[in-house]
Amino acid sequence: MIGDRRAGEYPAIEGGRSGQERRGQADRRHGPDRRQENEHVPAEQRIGFDRRAMRERRAGPNRREDPQLGLGPPVESRERGVSPVEEEGFAARLRELTRLDLREAEAERHWKAIARNRKILTERLGRDAGQEVAALDYFLNINPRLTQPAVIESSALVAFERDAMTDALTGLFNRRYLEAGLRREVERCRRYRATTSVLMFDLDHFKATNDRFGHHTGDLVLKTLGELIAQHLRAVDIPCRYGGDEFAVVLPDSDRGNAWLAAERIRVDVGCTFMERKIAGATLGLTLSVGLATYGEQGTSAEALLQAADRALYAAKLAGGDRVTPD
Repeated sequence: MIGDRRAGEYPAIEGGRSGQERRGQADRRHGPDRRQENEHVPAEQRIGFDRRAMRERRAGPNRREDPQLGLGPPVESRERGVSPVEEEGFAARLRELTRLDLREAEAERHWKAIARNRKILTERLGRDAGQEVAALDYFLNINPRLTQPAVIESSALVAFERDAMTDALTGLFNRRYLEAGLRREVERCRRYRATTSVLMFDLDHFKATNDRFGHHTGDLVLKTLGELIAQHLRAVDIPCRYGGDEFAVVLPDSDRGNAWLAAERIRVDVGCTFMERKIAGATLGLTLSVGLATYGEQGTSAEALLQAADRALYAAKLAGGDRVTPD
């Protein structure tokens, strides 16, 4: 027994009063801030806790994703449901880390394995091993893909790659990069039935100017020409110094008409600039000849397009120069 009650007996609850009256009395005991019966309550207050926090508590401290360990995306990406790696592409990220070219599905599988390897290395070392070290260990010891990897600072690698694909004098791409870019464009045209055009530029009477005023003036002329060409191009276009005083540009998604307009703008600007601006103290009055070739009309391969643009350039110079000539 507890007090005067026997076990299993319960006191009567204010007999004769309805449940609504009892609730009203209880509400009054909580003061004026007590919500009214019909008052709307936001969902988050009815739930009473943050759902994401509860999920993390249920998962336990060892299962919570840690972006520093590479085990999951950061908080802002988790809320969107997409990780930065997925937005950029697993293949692109692995190419940046290891210089390996992998298909997207294969790259995603390796990326997840690298994340697991990073966690293991971190637990064993007692400090974060880092994504680069985890990737290197994975591709050297777990899933060998690299045989003699070179350790190089990222900034040095970027500078090395930039020097390998650009012309030192003009800052434009070099011939090797243009040929590779044109092959990619041709493949894209085949796959998606797109079009692309190629322009070839050559300064009229440049050799005589170079012989008369010297190589220093000639270098300034070529640098100025590179700047003028770049000013009239889009971000997707590929301008390069093809060799000597010859320049070339790949114009993706440009038919013959649009390519001719772009070439004509460059030709006019070059003529006006060298007529009005002094180079090394001299007004040179140089003009520009341009050859044009378009995918499908003059060829369906990178080599055929370059040859057609070169033929058109030669025809423009034979006709007196200072003109744009399609092949």
